[in-house]
Amino acid sequence: MEYNFSAIEKKWQAAWKASDAYKVSNESSKPKYFVLDMFPYPSGAGLHVGHPLGYIASDIFSRYKRLKGFNVLHPMGYDAFGLPAEQYAIEHGVHPAVSTHKNIDTFRAQLDNIGFSYDWSREIRTCDATYYKWTQWIFLQLFNSFYNTQKSKAEPILNLINEFEKNGNAVHACPSDATIQDLYNQASGYAAEAQTAEDYRALATEKGFFLRPARNLGRFEEVVSGLGSARRVVRWAWDEEREEGNIGLLENDGKGYVVVVLTDQLSEGTTPFELVQGQCLEAAKKDAKKSLITERLENALTGASTIEAVATAAGKEVRTLSFRISQFNIAGVGNEAEVVGTICGLEPGALSGVIAGDNGAFVAITSPATPAPAIDYSNMAQNTQRSIRNLVGTQAYKALEEKAKIEDMRYMMF
Repeated sequence: MEYNFSAIEKKWQAAWKASDAYKVSNESSKPKYFVLDMFPYPSGAGLHVGHPLGYIASDIFSRYKRLKGFNVLHPMGYDAFGLPAEQYAIEHGVHPAVSTHKNIDTFRAQLDNIGFSYDWSREIRTCDATYYKWTQWIFLQLFNSFYNTQKSKAEPILNLINEFEKNGNAVHACPSDATIQDLYNQASGYAAEAQTAEDYRALATEKGFFLRPARNLGRFEEVVSGLGSARRVVRWAWDEEREEGNIGLLENDGKGYVVVVLTDQLSEGTTPFELVQGQCLEAAKKDAKKSLITERLENALTGASTIEAVATAAGKEVRTLSFRISQFNIAGVGNEAEVVGTICGLEPGALSGVIAGDNGAFVAITSPATPAPAIDYSNMAQNTQRSIRNLVGTQAYKALEEKAKIEDMRYMMF
């Protein structure tokens, strides 16, 4: 007997929904267990393969804990508030509330089709005012507070202001010239003593200094992991005269001193096979799979007049998707810019040939395109002008700061 998964899953998912099978009560004698997934951002493209990859694992674990006698709370929500939603609305000429809730409905339908054991009565949408008013409230509490290290708790910021007005910043005073000179002496002594990369590492361990490797440092990087803004380090590493094993003492953008060593350099040319063997193997597997699918689809196209006939002959399913010329991601497949571009250029109603992509091969038939809605560019122009003004103001301040040699010491107050 053939397993009709579509009918069976639809039947039991409806039964689970009707009986609130996964609704959880706060009042239970069972031990409590909380399983929380990272909420997805509801984009117009729908779920991608990375979403169920993680959600299926946590759902399996939730079901396991229920079978072990736990009262499991397993909710789901949507990270739907902020700039991505606003940008999507600007690009497509719709209000963020309309586009976001429409996308959430699509996500909910896709999640329901998979059959997750979520308690949907606990759903959270971060774009709802009933939710984000509390995040704003928390931010205000944080903004108006400071952490008192002596009492190990947060207190009103006014307490700190009053303390500064009364006694000054005696606890976190700015370092004296002697302290700065001592730090420089330590760093320069370390740099002078370390003659090789091996010496560098051994001395760091001996002196209790932290080693922070910076791999694949790009020529135009601004930030180094563990150091923050460290443009001087990047310029030093990319100096044309720099050689492997060179050791340098650098002032780290007003935040102290750093001793650096150049351990290796990436050179232009052919990468050794042993370094890319894994990548080559995965690429070969992907190409072989794509060739096999292409061959099946080409055979299935022979004599077929409809997309359904092609799918039946190839043992595949027909999916109905919406495409935009600016969209390069196919839900459940991945980035396929060339495929999307080819599909958008097809004659409506005509069955395509085999379209080869990066992640597979496809056959498509399109319906007439929906004209793009008219966009009011006045708001976009205002937003652009505002962004440019902010950028000009920031750059002007940076220029004045550099010219006047202003050093911002506010960070040392906390």
